[in-house]
Amino acid sequence: MVLEGTSSQVLSLVQSFAAGAVLHVLLDAPAFDVDRSPRSSTVGVLVGLGVLVLVSRGHAAVRVATDELPFSRALLTLAAESAPAIVLSLGFIGLLGALGPRLLRPIGAGDTRLAQAWSGVVAGAPLPVCSCTSLPIFESLVRRRVPVAGAVAFLIAAPELGLPSALVSAELLGVDMAIARLVGAVAVAVIVALVLSLVVPSSGGGPGTADLPELGVVDGFFMRTNHVMPWLVLGITVAACCEPLLAPSTLLAVPRAIEVPLYALLGLPLYLCSTGSTPLAALLMHKGASAGAAVALLLSGPAMNVATLGLLTRLWSVRAAVAFAAAVVVATSVVGAVVNVGVDLGIIAQPSLHSDAQHVHGVLEWGSLALLLALVLASLWRQGARRFLNQILHPLDEALGGHVHGPHCGHNAHKRPGFGTRPSVARVQLDFKPK
Repeated sequence: MVLEGTSSQVLSLVQSFAAGAVLHVLLDAPAFDVDRSPRSSTVGVLVGLGVLVLVSRGHAAVRVATDELPFSRALLTLAAESAPAIVLSLGFIGLLGALGPRLLRPIGAGDTRLAQAWSGVVAGAPLPVCSCTSLPIFESLVRRRVPVAGAVAFLIAAPELGLPSALVSAELLGVDMAIARLVGAVAVAVIVALVLSLVVPSSGGGPGTADLPELGVVDGFFMRTNHVMPWLVLGITVAACCEPLLAPSTLLAVPRAIEVPLYALLGLPLYLCSTGSTPLAALLMHKGASAGAAVALLLSGPAMNVATLGLLTRLWSVRAAVAFAAAVVVATSVVGAVVNVGVDLGIIAQPSLHSDAQHVHGVLEWGSLALLLALVLASLWRQGARRFLNQILHPLDEALGGHVHGPHCGHNAHKRPGFGTRPSVARVQLDFKPK
C-alpha cells in the first residue's frame, strides 16, 4: 500500500535494498564483530561501492531531470571545487591542535552581558571545535558556573566560525556568501546569548576556559580528519544525488514570505555539521532557494538541534531550551532577510553549480582531490565502516543523555545520565565504626 503507484525504478531500488539486507541470512554467514576488525568492514564497503558503480553504469538507478547534471558529474564538481579548501583547512587544524592551550581565551569575561557574549565569540573563533565537540565543552562551562552569555555565545560561535566551514563556503558559495555567513554567525551568537542570559538566572560564577586536550600536529590532524571526513562525504554525496533528481525550479514554490523562517526551522529535526552542510546549501540555492534561506539553514542547523535542546533541558529547564530555539529561529531569519536584501541590491553574488561544472580544473584541484580521496580512504581504513558512520549518527545520542564526541570520546566514565535527569555534583560517603 505504501508503494502503490510508484514507478518501477523505485520498486526496483526497494527490492534491491531488501535483498541486500537479508543476504547474510541466505548465505548463512556467521556473526562477525566488525568493531574488532575495522579493516574487514572497510574492504566490504569498498567492494560494495565497486559493485554499485559497475551495476549503475549499465542500469541507471535514477532519471536525470532535464538540463541537470548527472550524479557522477555533480559529485566530481562539488568534490573538486571544495578539495583545496578542505585540504588547506585540515592542515591548519592540525597546527591549531598542536598550539592547544595557547589559543584558549577566557569565556564570560566582562562586566556586562554584551561583553561576556563577545568574549565567548572571541574564545570560540580560533579553536578547532565542531558542533558535537562544542556540546561537552559547553556543559563543562555551565558546571563551572561560567556566565550564561559567554557559554551560549561559545556554543554557537565555535563551530560556526571554524576555518573549514569558512574556506569551503568561499569555494562553493562564493566569497560574498562566506563573509555573510561569518558575520551572521557572530550576530546570531551574540543575540541568542543575550536572550538566554535574561531567561536563565545568573550562576554567580566567573570566567572560564574551554576544556581541550593537548594534541600534537599529527594527532590533531588525524583526529579531526576522522571526524570531519564522514560529514563531508555525506554532504557532498547527498547534494550530488539530489542534483539529477530535482528540477531547477523545485524550491521556487515555497512562498517568499515564509521561506527564510521555514529553512531556519529545518535545523531543529536535523543534525548538521557546519562544514558538511555547505554543499547542501549550494544545491538548495541551485534548485531555487534564496541565498537568505540557505544562510538561515547553515546558521541554525549546527546551533539548534535535538541534541543541543536536550542538553539545555537537562542543564537548565525546558523554558530555557524553548527560549534558545525561538531566539535562534528569529535571529537566523533576520540574518537571512538581510542577505536576501543584499542579493536584490547586487551586493552579494550567488553561486552557480552549472558554471562550476563548466570550470576547467587545474593541477591544484586535481591534486587536492587525489589527496582528499586518500585521506577519506585512510580515515575509513583506520576507523572501519561502523565507526566512520558513527561520527554522524552517534551525536544524536546526546538528546537521550548518551555518549558525545569530544575530548574524552570513548571513555565510559563520561557517559551522561538519562534524558530529563540531573547528575549529582557531589558524593558523600559516611563511615561508621562500631563502639
